[in-house]
Amino acid sequence: MVSAAAVLLVALAALAPVSAHWSNHTILARAANGGAMMIPLGRAGEYELLGTTGITTGAQAVITGSVGIYPNSVASITIPGGLTGPYADGHYSSKAVIGQIWGPDGSGSDTKQAHADVQTAIANGQAQQSTDGVDHYPAEIQGLTFSPGVYEWSAAVTLGAVSPATLNGPAGSIFVLKMGTMTLSADAQLVLTGGVLANTVFWVATTSFTCPARAKFAGTVLAGSTATFGANAVMYGSVYAGTTITM
Repeated sequence: MVSAAAVLLVALAALAPVSAHWSNHTILARAANGGAMMIPLGRAGEYELLGTTGITTGAQAVITGSVGIYPNSVASITIPGGLTGPYADGHYSSKAVIGQIWGPDGSGSDTKQAHADVQTAIANGQAQQSTDGVDHYPAEIQGLTFSPGVYEWSAAVTLGAVSPATLNGPAGSIFVLKMGTMTLSADAQLVLTGGVLANTVFWVATTSFTCPARAKFAGTVLAGSTATFGANAVMYGSVYAGTTITM
């Protein structure tokens, strides 16, 4: 099993600052997590990275947790130094991965089911509705503090580097944030405060997720297409991508 707060050492482009009206704005707390519910990950929860067509890491990347790919084989996983294996049950290993690496082959592989469970998780997240409606909050979220709940944007969401975005709440807080694309700037930061844990935060991006150089982010990312990380970016949580993951 994978830890809930694994670290990926892996960057983004400068973005316009948030408007003065919303700068440093705190979104008021809602009862019962604002309607947000945990998104079950099923077998996907055993992986820190799960891609479909390819996973590529750079020389500085370190992954704490297991890595999986489906339907492509492990031949579509490129990690400096290569992979060792397969072992008896079909998994591989790498010095850059503190965990196991799985493709669709091997007696112990469950990447097919994990892939199906990601699709179910995305559908679950998309079905959760925001009590504030769509696009109620700025698409640039730097400087904002969010309380537990469901948040939805119709298109791109960005996080600039001038001031962090904050998710604040007591233990057990759940956040479901839905958007078209999610793009951070280089050096951007997401901060979790109170009792908020990375494994109760879900980012559901219809298409791509981008976390550039030196950015710090947390949660479970469910990206419909690509997930891209830059040099020395840090991710606390898990990343599932509909196509490729690049670090």
